Amino acid sequence: MENILKFNKYHFVGIGGISMSALALLLHKMGKNVSGSDVKCTKLQELKKNGINTFVGFDKKHIKDCDIVIYNYAVQNNNPEIEYAKEKKLLVLDRATFLGYFANLFSKTISVAGTHGKTTTTAMISCGLLRAGMMPTVHIGGDYKLINGNCYLGANKFFVTEACEFRESFLSLNSYIGIITNIEEEHLDYYKNKNNLIRAFQKFANNCANLIVNYNIKCYFQKAKTFGINNGDYCAKNLKNKKGNYTFDLYIYGEYICKIALKVGGKFNILNALACVACCDYLGIDKKRIINALMMFENVDRRFEILGNINGVDIIQDYAHHPTEIKNSIRLAIQKYGNVYCVFQPHTYSRTKTLFSKFVSCFSCLNHLAILPTYASREYYDYDGSAEALAKAINKDNCRVMTNYTNLKKWLEEAKEGCILFIGAGNIIEVAKKYYFQANKKIKKSN
Repeated sequence: MENILKFNKYHFVGIGGISMSALALLLHKMGKNVSGSDVKCTKLQELKKNGINTFVGFDKKHIKDCDIVIYNYAVQNNNPEIEYAKEKKLLVLDRATFLGYFANLFSKTISVAGTHGKTTTTAMISCGLLRAGMMPTVHIGGDYKLINGNCYLGANKFFVTEACEFRESFLSLNSYIGIITNIEEEHLDYYKNKNNLIRAFQKFANNCANLIVNYNIKCYFQKAKTFGINNGDYCAKNLKNKKGNYTFDLYIYGEYICKIALKVGGKFNILNALACVACCDYLGIDKKRIINALMMFENVDRRFEILGNINGVDIIQDYAHHPTEIKNSIRLAIQKYGNVYCVFQPHTYSRTKTLFSKFVSCFSCLNHLAILPTYASREYYDYDGSAEALAKAINKDNCRVMTNYTNLKKWLEEAKEGCILFIGAGNIIEVAKKYYFQANKKIKKSN
Protein backbone atom coordinates (compact mmCIF):
# COMPACT_ATOMS: atom_id res chain seq x y z
CA MET A 1 0.00 0.00 0.00
CA GLU A 2 1.49 3.34 -1.04
CA ASN A 3 -0.03 5.56 1.63
CA ILE A 4 -2.12 4.47 4.59
CA LEU A 5 -3.22 8.10 5.04
CA LYS A 6 -5.29 8.15 1.86
CA PHE A 7 -8.50 7.19 3.68
CA ASN A 8 -11.03 9.55 5.24
CA LYS A 9 -12.50 7.59 8.16
CA TYR A 10 -10.65 5.02 10.30
CA HIS A 11 -12.33 2.71 12.79
CA PHE A 12 -10.48 0.62 15.42
CA VAL A 13 -12.13 -2.52 16.76
CA GLY A 14 -10.57 -3.07 20.17
CA ILE A 15 -9.35 0.52 20.38
CA GLY A 16 -8.71 0.25 24.13
CA GLY A 17 -5.55 -1.84 23.60
CA ILE A 18 -2.36 0.04 24.39
CA SER A 19 -0.98 -0.25 20.85
CA MET A 20 -4.35 0.33 19.16
CA SER A 21 -5.09 3.45 21.20
CA ALA A 22 -1.65 4.88 20.34
CA LEU A 23 -2.18 4.31 16.61
CA ALA A 24 -5.65 5.86 16.81
CA LEU A 25 -4.28 8.92 18.61
CA LEU A 26 -1.47 9.36 16.10
CA LEU A 27 -3.95 9.32 13.20
CA HIS A 28 -6.19 11.76 15.06
CA LYS A 29 -3.24 14.11 15.62
CA MET A 30 -2.55 13.88 11.88
CA GLY A 31 -6.01 15.31 11.29
CA LYS A 32 -7.79 12.08 10.38
CA ASN A 33 -11.36 11.17 11.34
CA VAL A 34 -10.99 8.32 13.85
CA SER A 35 -13.47 6.25 15.83
CA GLY A 36 -13.26 3.03 17.80
CA SER A 37 -15.07 0.51 19.93
CA ASP A 38 -14.18 -1.80 22.79
CA VAL A 39 -15.51 -3.25 25.99
CA LYS A 40 -15.60 -0.74 28.82
CA CYS A 41 -12.13 0.45 29.83
CA THR A 42 -10.39 3.61 30.99
CA LYS A 43 -8.66 4.12 27.63
CA LEU A 44 -12.03 4.82 26.01
CA GLN A 45 -12.54 7.78 28.31
CA GLU A 46 -9.05 9.10 27.59
CA LEU A 47 -9.57 8.75 23.85
CA LYS A 48 -12.91 10.54 24.02
CA LYS A 49 -11.28 13.41 25.93
CA ASN A 50 -8.78 13.66 23.08
CA GLY A 51 -11.59 14.05 20.54
CA ILE A 52 -11.92 10.48 19.25
CA ASN A 53 -15.45 9.09 18.98
CA THR A 54 -15.56 5.87 21.03
CA PHE A 55 -18.24 3.25 21.62
CA VAL A 56 -18.71 0.76 24.43
CA GLY A 57 -19.53 -2.61 22.90
CA PHE A 58 -19.56 -3.71 19.27
CA ASP A 59 -22.28 -2.93 16.73
CA LYS A 60 -22.21 -2.73 12.94
CA LYS A 61 -23.80 0.73 13.05
CA HIS A 62 -20.51 2.06 14.44
CA ILE A 63 -18.76 1.64 11.07
CA LYS A 64 -21.39 2.57 8.52
CA ASP A 65 -19.42 5.58 7.23
CA CYS A 66 -15.92 4.10 7.57
CA ASP A 67 -13.33 3.48 4.85
CA ILE A 68 -10.95 1.20 6.74
CA VAL A 69 -11.30 -1.01 9.81
CA ILE A 70 -8.37 -2.04 12.01
CA TYR A 71 -8.68 -4.78 14.63
CA ASN A 72 -6.46 -6.46 17.23
CA TYR A 73 -6.05 -10.16 17.92
CA ALA A 74 -8.04 -10.03 21.15
CA VAL A 75 -11.21 -9.43 19.11
CA GLN A 76 -13.34 -12.53 18.48
CA ASN A 77 -13.69 -13.86 14.92
CA ASN A 78 -17.45 -13.32 14.91
CA ASN A 79 -17.21 -9.65 15.87
CA PRO A 80 -20.21 -7.92 14.26
CA GLU A 81 -18.21 -4.88 13.19
CA ILE A 82 -15.58 -6.93 11.38
CA GLU A 83 -18.23 -9.16 9.78
CA TYR A 84 -20.13 -6.11 8.53
CA ALA A 85 -16.93 -4.47 7.24
CA LYS A 86 -16.08 -7.58 5.22
CA GLU A 87 -19.64 -7.83 3.94
CA LYS A 88 -19.41 -4.22 2.71
CA LYS A 89 -15.98 -4.95 1.21
CA LEU A 90 -14.23 -2.33 3.32
CA LEU A 91 -10.49 -2.66 3.81
CA VAL A 92 -9.96 -4.69 7.01
CA LEU A 93 -6.47 -4.91 8.50
CA ASP A 94 -5.10 -6.47 11.66
CA ARG A 95 -3.13 -4.20 13.99
CA ALA A 96 0.29 -5.54 12.99
CA THR A 97 -0.29 -5.06 9.26
CA PHE A 98 -1.60 -1.56 9.82
CA LEU A 99 1.42 -0.72 12.01
CA GLY A 100 3.69 -1.86 9.18
CA TYR A 101 1.95 0.43 6.69
CA PHE A 102 2.03 3.28 9.19
CA ALA A 103 5.77 2.80 9.78
CA ASN A 104 6.36 3.11 6.03
CA LEU A 105 5.32 6.77 6.28
CA PHE A 106 8.69 7.47 7.93
CA SER A 107 12.14 7.34 6.39
CA LYS A 108 13.80 5.65 9.40
CA THR A 109 11.91 3.23 11.61
CA ILE A 110 13.51 2.07 14.87
CA SER A 111 11.87 -1.15 16.08
CA VAL A 112 12.45 -2.64 19.53
CA ALA A 113 11.82 -6.38 19.81
CA GLY A 114 12.47 -8.96 22.52
CA THR A 115 10.72 -11.04 25.15
CA HIS A 116 11.32 -8.44 27.87
CA GLY A 117 12.20 -4.77 28.02
CA LYS A 118 10.53 -3.58 24.81
CA THR A 119 8.49 -0.80 26.37
CA THR A 120 11.23 0.56 28.62
CA THR A 121 13.85 0.43 25.86
CA THR A 122 11.47 2.14 23.41
CA ALA A 123 10.84 4.85 26.00
CA MET A 124 14.58 5.28 26.67
CA ILE A 125 15.36 5.65 22.95
CA SER A 126 12.48 8.09 22.56
CA CYS A 127 13.84 10.06 25.50
CA GLY A 128 17.30 10.16 23.91
CA LEU A 129 16.00 11.35 20.54
CA LEU A 130 13.66 13.92 22.06
CA ARG A 131 16.36 15.34 24.35
CA ALA A 132 18.60 15.61 21.28
CA GLY A 133 15.92 17.59 19.42
CA MET A 134 15.41 14.95 16.73
CA MET A 135 11.60 14.99 17.01
CA PRO A 136 10.75 11.30 16.60
CA THR A 137 7.22 10.01 16.23
CA VAL A 138 6.70 7.48 19.01
CA HIS A 139 4.41 4.45 19.41
CA ILE A 140 4.87 2.78 22.78
CA GLY A 141 3.26 0.01 24.84
CA GLY A 142 2.69 2.07 27.96
CA ASP A 143 2.01 5.58 29.17
CA TYR A 144 5.22 7.60 29.44
CA LYS A 145 5.23 10.93 31.25
CA LEU A 146 7.73 12.62 28.93
CA ILE A 147 5.27 12.34 26.03
CA ASN A 148 2.10 12.54 28.17
CA GLY A 149 0.77 9.18 27.03
CA ASN A 150 1.58 6.24 24.80
CA CYS A 151 2.37 8.14 21.59
CA TYR A 152 3.98 11.29 20.30
CA LEU A 153 3.62 12.87 16.88
CA GLY A 154 6.91 14.35 15.78
CA ALA A 155 8.43 14.79 12.34
CA ASN A 156 8.30 12.26 9.51
CA LYS A 157 11.91 11.07 9.69
CA PHE A 158 12.18 8.86 12.80
CA PHE A 159 9.50 6.46 13.98
CA VAL A 160 10.24 4.62 17.24
CA THR A 161 8.02 1.63 17.93
CA GLU A 162 7.77 -1.64 19.78
CA ALA A 163 7.95 -4.76 17.65
CA CYS A 164 5.90 -7.52 19.26
CA GLU A 165 6.66 -11.17 18.46
CA PHE A 166 3.08 -12.32 19.19
CA ARG A 167 1.99 -14.39 16.17
CA GLU A 168 4.99 -13.01 14.25
CA SER A 169 3.35 -9.60 14.13
CA PHE A 170 6.75 -7.86 14.10
CA LEU A 171 7.41 -9.23 10.61
CA SER A 172 5.22 -6.45 9.19
CA LEU A 173 7.97 -3.93 10.01
CA ASN A 174 10.88 -2.97 7.79
CA SER A 175 13.33 -1.14 10.03
CA TYR A 176 16.33 1.13 9.67
CA ILE A 177 17.44 -0.07 13.11
CA GLY A 178 16.14 -3.21 14.78
CA ILE A 179 16.89 -3.98 18.43
CA ILE A 180 16.45 -7.36 20.11
CA THR A 181 16.66 -7.11 23.88
CA ASN A 182 16.55 -10.85 24.60
CA ILE A 183 14.81 -14.07 23.54
CA GLU A 184 13.09 -16.43 25.97
CA GLU A 185 10.32 -18.99 25.65
CA GLU A 186 7.06 -17.10 25.20
CA HIS A 187 3.82 -17.48 23.21
CA LEU A 188 4.47 -21.20 22.92
CA ASP A 189 0.78 -21.81 22.19
CA TYR A 190 1.69 -20.35 18.77
CA TYR A 191 5.41 -21.12 18.32
CA LYS A 192 5.34 -24.60 19.97
CA ASN A 193 9.07 -24.47 20.80
CA LYS A 194 11.97 -22.05 21.24
CA ASN A 195 13.56 -22.92 17.89
CA ASN A 196 10.49 -21.67 16.02
CA LEU A 197 10.56 -18.53 18.15
CA ILE A 198 14.23 -17.91 17.32
CA ARG A 199 13.52 -18.38 13.63
CA ALA A 200 10.84 -15.70 13.85
CA PHE A 201 13.33 -13.28 15.43
CA GLN A 202 15.81 -14.11 12.66
CA LYS A 203 13.16 -13.21 10.08
CA PHE A 204 12.61 -9.94 11.94
CA ALA A 205 16.39 -9.31 11.84
CA ASN A 206 16.41 -9.88 8.07
CA ASN A 207 13.93 -7.00 7.75
CA CYS A 208 16.32 -4.62 9.55
CA ALA A 209 19.01 -2.62 7.73
CA ASN A 210 20.99 -2.39 10.97
CA LEU A 211 20.77 -4.71 13.97
CA ILE A 212 21.56 -4.33 17.68
CA VAL A 213 21.24 -7.40 19.90
CA ASN A 214 21.92 -8.61 23.42
CA TYR A 215 25.41 -10.18 23.55
CA ASN A 216 23.92 -13.37 25.02
CA ILE A 217 21.99 -14.08 21.80
CA LYS A 218 24.54 -12.89 19.24
CA CYS A 219 25.08 -16.49 18.04
CA TYR A 220 21.69 -16.37 16.30
CA PHE A 221 22.48 -13.27 14.25
CA GLN A 222 25.12 -12.03 11.82
CA LYS A 223 26.60 -8.53 11.55
CA ALA A 224 24.92 -7.18 14.67
CA LYS A 225 26.19 -4.66 17.16
CA THR A 226 25.99 -6.08 20.67
CA PHE A 227 25.36 -4.85 24.20
CA GLY A 228 25.77 -6.63 27.50
CA ILE A 229 27.09 -6.74 31.04
CA ASN A 230 30.86 -7.37 30.95
CA ASN A 231 30.62 -8.27 27.24
CA GLY A 232 29.61 -6.59 24.00
CA ASP A 233 30.37 -3.56 21.85
CA TYR A 234 28.37 -1.47 24.33
CA CYS A 235 29.27 -2.80 27.72
CA ALA A 236 28.55 -2.18 31.41
CA LYS A 237 31.28 -3.01 33.91
CA ASN A 238 31.94 -2.51 37.62
CA LEU A 239 28.29 -2.64 38.63
CA LYS A 240 27.36 -1.30 42.06
CA ASN A 241 23.98 -1.93 43.63
CA LYS A 242 22.35 0.20 46.31
CA LYS A 243 18.91 -1.11 47.25
CA GLY A 244 18.15 -2.14 43.68
CA ASN A 245 19.52 0.97 41.96
CA TYR A 246 22.68 0.51 39.94
CA THR A 247 25.69 2.51 38.86
CA PHE A 248 28.08 1.16 36.24
CA ASP A 249 30.96 2.09 33.99
CA LEU A 250 30.06 2.41 30.32
CA TYR A 251 32.49 1.07 27.73
CA ILE A 252 32.04 1.44 23.97
CA TYR A 253 34.22 -0.82 21.81
CA GLY A 254 36.52 -1.31 24.79
CA GLU A 255 36.95 2.39 25.55
CA TYR A 256 35.82 3.74 28.93
CA ILE A 257 33.26 6.50 28.44
CA CYS A 258 31.82 7.44 31.83
CA LYS A 259 30.01 6.27 34.95
CA ILE A 260 26.20 6.05 34.74
CA ALA A 261 23.73 6.10 37.63
CA LEU A 262 20.20 5.07 36.65
CA LYS A 263 17.13 6.43 38.41
CA VAL A 264 15.18 3.29 37.48
CA GLY A 265 15.93 0.20 39.55
CA GLY A 266 16.82 -3.34 38.57
CA LYS A 267 19.82 -4.92 36.90
CA PHE A 268 17.68 -5.62 33.84
CA ASN A 269 17.39 -1.89 33.20
CA ILE A 270 21.15 -1.71 32.66
CA LEU A 271 20.65 -3.84 29.55
CA ASN A 272 17.77 -1.66 28.37
CA ALA A 273 19.97 1.41 28.86
CA LEU A 274 22.85 -0.15 26.89
CA ALA A 275 20.50 -0.92 23.99
CA CYS A 276 19.44 2.73 24.05
CA VAL A 277 23.06 3.94 24.04
CA ALA A 278 23.88 1.68 21.10
CA CYS A 279 20.90 2.93 19.08
CA CYS A 280 21.41 6.63 19.80
CA ASP A 281 25.16 6.37 19.20
CA TYR A 282 24.52 4.75 15.82
CA LEU A 283 22.27 7.69 14.95
CA GLY A 284 25.14 10.07 15.74
CA ILE A 285 23.70 11.64 18.87
CA ASP A 286 26.35 13.22 21.08
CA LYS A 287 27.30 10.77 23.83
CA LYS A 288 26.89 13.37 26.58
CA ARG A 289 23.31 13.97 25.49
CA ILE A 290 22.58 10.24 25.46
CA ILE A 291 24.03 9.77 28.95
CA ASN A 292 22.20 12.80 30.37
CA ALA A 293 18.91 11.55 28.93
CA LEU A 294 19.42 8.11 30.50
CA MET A 295 20.34 9.50 33.89
CA MET A 296 17.17 11.63 33.83
CA PHE A 297 14.98 8.78 32.58
CA GLU A 298 11.89 7.95 34.62
CA ASN A 299 10.06 4.73 33.93
CA VAL A 300 6.89 4.06 32.00
CA ASP A 301 3.65 3.61 33.95
CA ARG A 302 3.11 0.13 35.42
CA ARG A 303 6.84 -0.60 35.38
CA PHE A 304 7.55 -0.88 39.10
CA GLU A 305 5.33 2.18 39.54
CA ILE A 306 4.74 3.43 43.08
CA LEU A 307 1.08 4.43 43.36
CA GLY A 308 1.56 5.87 46.84
CA ASN A 309 2.13 5.04 50.48
CA ILE A 310 -0.35 3.71 53.05
CA ASN A 311 0.78 3.90 56.68
CA GLY A 312 4.43 3.45 55.72
CA VAL A 313 3.78 0.72 53.13
CA ASP A 314 4.46 1.57 49.46
CA ILE A 315 1.83 0.35 46.98
CA ILE A 316 3.50 -0.72 43.72
CA GLN A 317 2.14 -2.01 40.43
CA ASP A 318 4.21 -3.80 37.82
CA TYR A 319 3.24 -5.08 34.36
CA ALA A 320 5.44 -8.20 34.64
CA HIS A 321 3.67 -11.31 33.31
CA HIS A 322 6.49 -13.61 32.15
CA PRO A 323 8.43 -15.64 34.77
CA THR A 324 11.70 -13.79 34.16
CA GLU A 325 10.01 -10.41 34.48
CA ILE A 326 8.22 -11.53 37.64
CA LYS A 327 11.46 -12.73 39.23
CA ASN A 328 13.12 -9.40 38.36
CA SER A 329 10.27 -7.42 39.87
CA ILE A 330 10.17 -9.46 43.07
CA ARG A 331 13.96 -9.33 43.42
CA LEU A 332 13.90 -5.54 43.05
CA ALA A 333 11.10 -5.25 45.63
CA ILE A 334 13.01 -7.38 48.15
CA GLN A 335 16.21 -5.39 47.58
CA LYS A 336 14.38 -2.13 48.19
CA TYR A 337 11.94 -3.09 50.93
CA GLY A 338 12.78 -6.46 52.45
CA ASN A 339 9.18 -7.31 53.40
CA VAL A 340 6.94 -7.85 50.36
CA TYR A 341 3.24 -8.70 50.12
CA CYS A 342 2.77 -9.84 46.52
CA VAL A 343 -0.51 -10.04 44.61
CA PHE A 344 -0.13 -11.83 41.28
CA GLN A 345 -2.60 -12.25 38.43
CA PRO A 346 -1.60 -14.85 35.80
CA HIS A 347 -2.04 -13.52 32.27
CA THR A 348 -3.74 -16.05 29.96
CA TYR A 349 -4.22 -19.74 30.60
CA SER A 350 -1.96 -20.75 27.72
CA ARG A 351 1.06 -18.79 28.97
CA THR A 352 0.62 -20.09 32.52
CA LYS A 353 0.23 -23.66 31.27
CA THR A 354 3.17 -23.71 28.83
CA LEU A 355 5.58 -22.04 31.30
CA PHE A 356 4.02 -23.62 34.39
CA SER A 357 7.15 -24.87 36.18
CA LYS A 358 8.87 -21.53 35.66
CA PHE A 359 5.90 -19.72 37.17
CA VAL A 360 5.97 -22.04 40.17
CA SER A 361 9.63 -21.20 40.82
CA CYS A 362 9.05 -17.42 40.60
CA PHE A 363 7.67 -17.00 44.08
CA SER A 364 9.96 -19.18 46.21
CA CYS A 365 11.55 -16.21 47.97
CA LEU A 366 8.25 -14.65 49.09
CA ASN A 367 6.68 -14.95 52.52
CA HIS A 368 3.33 -13.44 51.48
CA LEU A 369 1.63 -14.32 48.18
CA ALA A 370 -1.93 -14.00 46.89
CA ILE A 371 -2.93 -15.20 43.42
CA LEU A 372 -5.93 -13.72 41.60
CA PRO A 373 -7.93 -15.70 39.01
CA THR A 374 -6.15 -15.96 35.66
CA TYR A 375 -6.83 -13.08 33.26
CA ALA A 376 -8.29 -14.87 30.24
CA SER A 377 -7.90 -12.14 27.59
CA ARG A 378 -8.85 -13.97 24.36
CA GLU A 379 -9.00 -17.43 25.97
CA TYR A 380 -11.35 -19.78 27.84
CA TYR A 381 -10.98 -21.42 31.23
CA ASP A 382 -8.36 -24.15 31.49
CA TYR A 383 -7.67 -25.60 34.93
CA ASP A 384 -4.05 -26.44 33.99
CA GLY A 385 -3.36 -22.72 33.52
CA SER A 386 -5.52 -21.51 36.40
CA ALA A 387 -4.68 -19.71 39.62
CA GLU A 388 -5.88 -22.78 41.56
CA ALA A 389 -3.46 -25.10 39.77
CA LEU A 390 -0.60 -22.66 40.24
CA ALA A 391 -1.26 -22.20 43.97
CA LYS A 392 -1.51 -25.95 44.47
CA ALA A 393 1.86 -26.47 42.75
CA ILE A 394 3.53 -23.71 44.75
CA ASN A 395 2.26 -25.54 47.82
CA LYS A 396 3.25 -23.04 50.48
CA ASP A 397 1.30 -22.02 53.57
CA ASN A 398 1.74 -18.38 52.65
CA CYS A 399 0.19 -18.80 49.17
CA ARG A 400 -3.55 -18.42 48.67
CA VAL A 401 -6.00 -17.84 45.81
CA MET A 402 -8.10 -14.73 46.27
CA THR A 403 -11.42 -14.64 44.42
CA ASN A 404 -13.04 -12.13 46.75
CA TYR A 405 -11.86 -8.51 47.00
CA THR A 406 -13.01 -8.14 50.61
CA ASN A 407 -10.82 -11.08 51.67
CA LEU A 408 -7.90 -9.70 49.68
CA LYS A 409 -8.29 -6.30 51.33
CA LYS A 410 -8.28 -7.83 54.83
CA TRP A 411 -5.15 -9.81 53.99
CA LEU A 412 -3.33 -6.77 52.60
CA GLU A 413 -4.16 -4.77 55.72
CA GLU A 414 -1.84 -7.15 57.59
CA ALA A 415 1.13 -5.49 55.84
CA LYS A 416 2.71 -3.10 58.35
CA GLU A 417 6.05 -2.44 56.63
CA GLY A 418 7.81 -2.81 53.28
CA CYS A 419 5.64 -2.82 50.18
CA ILE A 420 2.60 -4.36 48.53
CA LEU A 421 3.48 -5.43 44.99
CA PHE A 422 0.71 -5.99 42.42
CA ILE A 423 2.07 -7.95 39.44
CA GLY A 424 0.34 -8.75 36.15
CA ALA A 425 -0.66 -7.48 32.72
CA GLY A 426 -4.43 -7.90 33.04
CA ASN A 427 -7.01 -5.94 35.01
CA ILE A 428 -5.03 -6.25 38.23
CA ILE A 429 -4.28 -2.56 37.72
CA GLU A 430 -7.90 -1.88 38.67
CA VAL A 431 -7.51 -3.95 41.85
CA ALA A 432 -4.31 -2.13 42.78
CA LYS A 433 -5.79 1.32 42.27
CA LYS A 434 -9.01 0.39 44.06
CA TYR A 435 -7.10 -0.81 47.11
CA TYR A 436 -4.80 2.23 47.18
CA PHE A 437 -7.49 4.86 46.66
CA GLN A 438 -9.87 3.29 49.18
CA ALA A 439 -7.13 2.99 51.81
CA ASN A 440 -5.94 6.52 51.13
CA LYS A 441 -9.48 7.86 51.38
CA LYS A 442 -9.92 6.05 54.72
CA ILE A 443 -6.76 7.66 56.09
CA LYS A 444 -7.81 11.15 54.98
CA LYS A 445 -11.25 10.62 56.54
CA SER A 446 -9.78 9.53 59.87
CA ASN A 447 -7.55 12.61 59.92
